[in-house]
Amino acid sequence: RGLGEEDLVKVWEDVLNNFEARVRQRWVQALWRGGVPDSVRGKLWRRAVGNRLGLTTARYEEMLALCLSPQRSSVEGLSCIEQDLPRTGRRQGIVVDSEKLGRVLRAVAALKPEVGYRQGMSYIGALVLSVSEDET
Repeated sequence: RGLGEEDLVKVWEDVLNNFEARVRQRWVQALWRGGVPDSVRGKLWRRAVGNRLGLTTARYEEMLALCLSPQRSSVEGLSCIEQDLPRTGRRQGIVVDSEKLGRVLRAVAALKPEVGYRQGMSYIGALVLSVSEDET
């Protein structure tokens, strides 16, 4: 409360550096509800969401390559991605790079072939990209 942007960023950097110890503390939860500065939001999301699947940049690239290979027919819903991209984010006011979003959606569809791509996943992808530092 009453902290300037610069001080708030310092507090969040401290939380990130001691994430496991701090994340469940009430004052951090209250701070979180008050909003997170743009400069630390992507880092915080990554820590909060985690990486249970152990995804790497190499695995991401592998999934993208699969979508361009002859085996791409095993990835359900790829054609729907192209239909959803132009309309994603308009009503929600989220602005993201459509090419990046398309790559993320293709990689996710290839990574989880039992799900593939489903209409509407682009909105979730756009939200995640809007707070992420990069697409991987």
